[in-house]
Amino acid sequence: MSAGVYDLKGQMLAQAVTGTPGHVNTMAMAVSHFLDRFPTESMRPGDVFVTNDPWMGTGHLFDYVMVTPAFHNDDPVAFFSSTCHVTDVGGRGFTADAGSCLRKGCLYLTCAFDQKVI
Repeated sequence: MSAGVYDLKGQMLAQAVTGTPGHVNTMAMAVSHFLDRFPTESMRPGDVFVTNDPWMGTGHLFDYVMVTPAFHNDDPVAFFSSTCHVTDVGGRGFTADAGSCLRKGCLYLTCAFDQKVI
């Protein structure tokens, strides 16, 4: 598990001292992918974005990255992100007989978990 604070360009400003390098580094990469898909100007207070896509920044299906924008007077000022490891995501799990990454569990592409709409 890990947590971080990012500027509006997706650059890490701070990270949890307890985070593992595998989670900290992949979380940083995932934040930039969220910004590619969801431009800052489209975000609203209360938005939450999530992914466990191994190719977009988590490493494997069992790591989830969540990103939330932080606002001051309705203007985005930063992003908060956290990563957690979840073992039960459907599928065969972390096993050699899965045959492919996609058979190990559910894949959540970089998506809006809860997005406010104007």
